[in-house]
Amino acid sequence: MLGRALEYLSASVASLLHAFDPEVLILGGNIAAAGDQLLTPLRTQVAQRCVRMLGREAPILLHAQVGCGGVLGAAGLAFLHQRLLKI
Repeated sequence: MLGRALEYLSASVASLLHAFDPEVLILGGNIAAAGDQLLTPLRTQVAQRCVRMLGREAPILLHAQVGCGGVLGAAGLAFLHQRLLKI
C-alpha cells in the first residue's frame, strides 16, 4: 500500500515539475515531517520520471518549518488579492 502511495505521489510531483519546470521543489507539511524515509525513494522515482522530459533532475528539498507553509501561502494569496503585497 505504501508503494502505491509513493508511486502516485511521485507521478503527481513529476507532473508538476513537467508543467512548471521549477529550479527546485520544496516540500512542506506532513510530507516534510516524514523525512528521509519518504524523501529518498520519492527523489529516486521523480528523477526517473523527469530526466527525459526536463533533461535534468530537479532538486527536492524539505521546508525547514514543518506545519505553517500552507497558512503562509494562503495569507500571501490573500494579501496579493487585496493588493497589500506586490511581487
